[in-house]
Amino acid sequence: MGIKSLELDPTRENVYKTLVADAVGRNKNLWQFACFCSAQESGCSIALDSGWGTGKTFFLKQLQMLFDIYGDKNERVNEDEQKQLQLLFNSYAAEDQLGMTIKHHVCVYYDAWLNDNADDPLHSFLHELIKQTKTCFVKNEKSDYLKTACGIFDAFTGKNTSSLLDIIKDTNPVQDIQDQQSFHERFADFLDNLIPKEHGRLLVLIDELDRCKPTYAVQLLERIKHYLSNDKITFVFAINEKQLLHTIQVFYGDGFDAYQYLDRFFDYRLSLPKPDINQFNKYYGYDQVGEQAKLYSSVCDTFIQEYPLSPREAIKYRQWVKIICDSFLRTHNEAEDKSWRVVMFIIIPVVLGLKIKDNSLYSDFMNGHSSEQYANPLHDIVNSCQIANDYLSHLRPPRMENINGTSQWVDTQNATSCIDTIYKHLFKTPTIYKDPLSKYGFNFKKEMRDAVYLAPSLMADFIKFDTNTEETVHG
Repeated sequence: MGIKSLELDPTRENVYKTLVADAVGRNKNLWQFACFCSAQESGCSIALDSGWGTGKTFFLKQLQMLFDIYGDKNERVNEDEQKQLQLLFNSYAAEDQLGMTIKHHVCVYYDAWLNDNADDPLHSFLHELIKQTKTCFVKNEKSDYLKTACGIFDAFTGKNTSSLLDIIKDTNPVQDIQDQQSFHERFADFLDNLIPKEHGRLLVLIDELDRCKPTYAVQLLERIKHYLSNDKITFVFAINEKQLLHTIQVFYGDGFDAYQYLDRFFDYRLSLPKPDINQFNKYYGYDQVGEQAKLYSSVCDTFIQEYPLSPREAIKYRQWVKIICDSFLRTHNEAEDKSWRVVMFIIIPVVLGLKIKDNSLYSDFMNGHSSEQYANPLHDIVNSCQIANDYLSHLRPPRMENINGTSQWVDTQNATSCIDTIYKHLFKTPTIYKDPLSKYGFNFKKEMRDAVYLAPSLMADFIKFDTNTEETVHG
């Protein structure tokens, strides 16, 4: 089985494809947020909070693409793409009785983490701002190319960047001119010239701030606050607020009120909506699985719902489970005893999910500390996953027993009790391999317990890899 990462990079092509397909069910949220940004009539700073791996970068780049298609002709979107996306998002506009619209914005995306080796955030920010608004320049103090490039830009767009030439080419621009009274006026003029005078605003999308070095993250916030305040600029910061608060506390020291500090910079602190798991499954093909894969796929669905994973975590989880379970299906007879199938298709997917979601839960589970008295993830999954519950019920048909001299049908344990007994057998009594459920047809062996412990390492001997193929096929 060839292995290829299913995690998408936020390339322009992938941003477009996921937007057209509404890959995680956020298109309507995107439209709503774009209209919110368009409604701003003064300088505004918005924090968009969500955990790592939840799709913040895709959301920002999709937002940029959305403003591109409703703005002036932009080389980032071709005519066919513009028509298709406008048709898609016009349907949301038609549903809106208040008539919300997206106004023209000059939209700039800035990856703070990519630039956090710069001496000063304002330098790299200016570079990106000019580059994305059609300006080219090189930092070379000995060459006139910089002046020529700025001159070409001025002639092509009618905007004046030459006034900032000396600032841009300085090694440390802000420190060199911070005492000059004219700097704020010069910067304000530059920003005013950058924004269309007739209509429109500048929308700046700042990503990955929480991943930056503490010094860079704080300095960037301060520079924006001091130098880029403008009634025609809206800033959107995609952040992991918990991590950013920690970053600020590292910079200023214990006891510093990082939360109140961020209030100085953000007018709004919003949360990115959770992804739609059904849309996610549809986009990645997880809703189209073979008959043999239905049990483990359904357990995966349930785990992601009961123990929410970010899209990035969910992709890794699905691929991990697929490698193991598909290997088992290829190397074992379909009629393999049901004990193996319970271990492989119910227990191991739960084990792998816990390892990704919460290492402390994983450790407790593997060390036999979960039980009916405490949170046992197997209970949550079996109770919520109808396919797994039905599968266990099918394996435990009623038995005929002699009770007081009379033959009677007796129900076996319910699914929860059954899975709890299996858990105790596998994780709490490793020296006892005679299964108390053997009278119901189960027969757990030592190698099954070993398989559970080896599966997360991908080193169990039943896992086979086909190195001759390049793709992992959705099963």
